[in-house]
Amino acid sequence: MLAENVNHASAGLQKRVWSSVRRIALEFTLPPHNDGAARRVSVGIESCFQASPCIQDLIRFAVNTGLRIGEIFSLRWSDVDWENNVLNILAPKTQKLRTVPINGPARKVLDYWALGRRNEFVFYNPDSGKPFVDLDGGFALACKKAGIDGVTWHTLRHTFASRLVNRGVDIVTVQQLLGHSTITVTMRYTHTNLDSKRTAVAKLSLIVTIW
Repeated sequence: MLAENVNHASAGLQKRVWSSVRRIALEFTLPPHNDGAARRVSVGIESCFQASPCIQDLIRFAVNTGLRIGEIFSLRWSDVDWENNVLNILAPKTQKLRTVPINGPARKVLDYWALGRRNEFVFYNPDSGKPFVDLDGGFALACKKAGIDGVTWHTLRHTFASRLVNRGVDIVTVQQLLGHSTITVTMRYTHTNLDSKRTAVAKLSLIVTIW
């Protein structure tokens, strides 16, 4: 009887957690076209993700951690260091461990899912209780409802890196956060900082130089 009551309470808690209204305004930074110009699309997530709050959480988590979607799907609670507020991510190919700090928005997502914890995986299908395997269809549908195209799960990782670069974070730190093996791969994100570079150089025109 006690176990049955606990199960009912747990189910009710999960329902409240997943049905909570989480308003997010995200700006997707899309990879550049051939002309090298980055496209930016601002979209209100609330309208298109009300039916799938779990996807909304994954989007929030992705743009605030830079994790690959596969890393998010396989993330275990044992990878979460609550005391130091970091994620310990093991790269399956290289077997190298990288540490990713948890910021405020990412921490809120973890707190939500910790309340409805059902297994060793942080994120899982609320219906089956099993880890997610593929959410491309749900993500594509959400983007279609929002009226945007060209956005994939990897776009969120690109957005994470671009935001860091645009805020002056050095490229080596961005490389370490993304887990890139070489800095050459990370350098492709520096194109997003062109506007900031132009602004910086333009400031020189305000200086009166005496030759």
